[in-house]
Amino acid sequence: MATLFDLEKINATEFSFKVSPKINEVLRGELEELFGKLEEGKPGVFGVVRRKGDRKLVDIAIWDYTEAVEPHLHITFVYGLGDVPHPPRNVPKPHRLLDILSKSEQLVTFICEASFLYKESASKSSIQLPIPIFRTGRASFNEIKGVELSRTQPAGHEYDIRISINPDGSLSHNVVFNYESRVTTRIGNELLKKAIYISQQFLE
Repeated sequence: MATLFDLEKINATEFSFKVSPKINEVLRGELEELFGKLEEGKPGVFGVVRRKGDRKLVDIAIWDYTEAVEPHLHITFVYGLGDVPHPPRNVPKPHRLLDILSKSEQLVTFICEASFLYKESASKSSIQLPIPIFRTGRASFNEIKGVELSRTQPAGHEYDIRISINPDGSLSHNVVFNYESRVTTRIGNELLKKAIYISQQFLE
């Protein structure tokens, strides 16, 4: 089943994730039914443009195939509000790619990024911006309008979040994290849910 994200409803402007699964003969067969023979240097595209009222929502997945040591697909999934590259017409939808990859049991690492825009919400930020600062001898600055925070665990790095205030008073969050899992048809929902959780920790 296709996953249809309404990014505006959750204050997101863009959501993306990258993954590089190994390709066995079963996955290769199904991919080649859609695209023909897999070849290095010959990228593939899945995508769809959806409309909701006067808004345009773009879902796209772009992949490259390599055989350096073992056959891999290097895939980037992007979900945006119209300001991301549009896919060609008449290509398969991104959920078809997830349907195929979900037939593998391998664990892979997803590199995820999500951008959120909270209009008129700067006052709700747990980190109050801008931060006034003193003038230095070499440069003159009045305030800090953004910060970047990281969370680490004994097992390693967990996530980064960049928080900034915009000229109109709205608040921007950019969340980046890695996530280990097998590919499922619902993996996008899991990743977006984690991104929302991270972002909302910094709102009161």
